[in-house]
Amino acid sequence: FANLSPLTTTLLATTPTPPPPPPSPSNPLQYKILAYADDTLVYLRDSADFLLLQESIDTYMKASNALLNYSNTIAMSLSGRPQLEWRDFLASHNIHQMHDRTSPDPVTYLGYPICSSVSQRNVAFQKLYNTIHSQRNLSIRGRTTVLNTLIFPKLWHVMRNFIFTKTQLLYLRRLGSSFISFRIFRKLSFRTIQQSCHQGGLQVLDPIIQ
Repeated sequence: FANLSPLTTTLLATTPTPPPPPPSPSNPLQYKILAYADDTLVYLRDSADFLLLQESIDTYMKASNALLNYSNTIAMSLSGRPQLEWRDFLASHNIHQMHDRTSPDPVTYLGYPICSSVSQRNVAFQKLYNTIHSQRNLSIRGRTTVLNTLIFPKLWHVMRNFIFTKTQLLYLRRLGSSFISFRIFRKLSFRTIQQSCHQGGLQVLDPIIQ
């Protein structure tokens, strides 16, 4: 993951340096890059891909006055297996963060955890649990909004990358019910709060079937 941050523009008294010429049409550089704001996700097969990417990044920086922040770049093994050759190669290019299944925490991209091991999944689950607990001082409507727009919908995206166990999902469902019923004398069942507003419920999403 590359963090691209703008450089402060420097006003020079001399004539600005013209931008570098575009690549030769006979040898174009082609990449598939997923970018959002200043975060860029690039898939690489080998070190040769990295060197080609670095060449394109250098061209981009010269043309746009932007800087690739290598210290914030994270490399991730798609298989989850440790890649010692990649680790040594990237370290020689000032990239020292390498994520695999031996890492204690999941890597986070655009706010979503990406896990390579069961222990990382459990860490992601605990963070979600803590997030729900930290919002208990809101009104009932406020808690419902938090569950339906900030917490449970995130599961839909997260579970495209890894799966929580059924036990964990049932626990999140119970936690959602107790979260809504916090400081309410008669606790509301999840079946009740899941019903529509016309039926006296709150239309809370079900993390198991959403």
